[in-house]
Amino acid sequence: MHLQMEENLKPIEENGFILVDFTIDAITIRFFKFNYHQQNASAIDTLEPFRITELKRPA
Repeated sequence: MHLQMEENLKPIEENGFILVDFTIDAITIRFFKFNYHQQNASAIDTLEPFRITELKRPA
């Protein structure tokens, strides 16, 4: 058995976090960038994701 891998997002040298939403039909992953050296913590409330990945449930 072999493992296959596909790189869809190149590494980014920044701080950040992800939020993952699980539903019956899909998993939605939202990627956020945040740099605590350059941004106040209050900026987290208004951040927009720089990437959204949705994984649909197989039929």
